[in-house]
Amino acid sequence: MTANEFKIKVDSLFTAPVSVMVQTTIALSFSYYFYIHHELDLVAFYLGTGSSLLLSLIFWNSKLKNIAESLVVMTIFSGFLYSLTFSFSALSLAWSLSSLRTIMEACPWPANLSVGATLLCIASIILFSQTASLSPYSTTESLQFIFLYFVTIIFVYEASTSRSKYTHNVKYLSSQIDQFKLIDALTGTA
Repeated sequence: MTANEFKIKVDSLFTAPVSVMVQTTIALSFSYYFYIHHELDLVAFYLGTGSSLLLSLIFWNSKLKNIAESLVVMTIFSGFLYSLTFSFSALSLAWSLSSLRTIMEACPWPANLSVGATLLCIASIILFSQTASLSPYSTTESLQFIFLYFVTIIFVYEASTSRSKYTHNVKYLSSQIDQFKLIDALTGTA
């Protein structure tokens, strides 16, 4: 078996499917938490979000990756808007922050930075709006959230670019190993 037979998949460990699994677990856990606290609107929101993400995982495993990615992006984006505009709790801000990695992982590499920047602009507009009904958060809470969101965008973008660099290096080293195996041990020639 040569080294070129080992293929590194872009959707391997710690990429989009794993992020979707983690986000599904978080959404269903929040649903249970809000069920205990008798907040049925948030139970319905997080249960629906978790179910939709679970459905996208089923599509992902059945080779319908484009449908799964679209479902993840639509679910996370609508959940992001709902959690910032209608659900005024610290857990909703935490869910919005955790959903950033998932939505950026579901988008292809060059586009994920623009998706993150767009969500940052939307969050800034919502959190710093003048109407108290749209954002009841204080300025300090809003600034902290925007700062954490910005830092998360940087880390996720750097992780996605370094993964592509890593894949290129492994392919190069694999070809070097194949060439080394062709060299005769006694004569040193190919």
